[in-house]
Amino acid sequence: MLRIEVRAPAVVRWSSDAWAHDIDVPTKDSSLGIHHAELATASISAPSTITFTIRWIDENRWEGTDFGVTVVPPAPRPDTNTATYNERDD
Repeated sequence: MLRIEVRAPAVVRWSSDAWAHDIDVPTKDSSLGIHHAELATASISAPSTITFTIRWIDENRWEGTDFGVTVVPPAPRPDTNTATYNERDD
């Protein structure tokens, strides 16, 4: 999931395929002065780019800019269950 946070009611339009298909997600009011939209990105494979823009509800206008977030594969984690040691010939 990718959460987009803004300071006013909005609709986040996003795509993971260079705008061939897009999804509109209205923001929700957090009651703390922040509105957020949660984009369902779990099925997006890495590497890819999620592109989004914002339509401001109160002003009835588009932001006029596309934003992008690059999804990358997770970094390999060290195996913490493997002990290492040095052998010596005595």
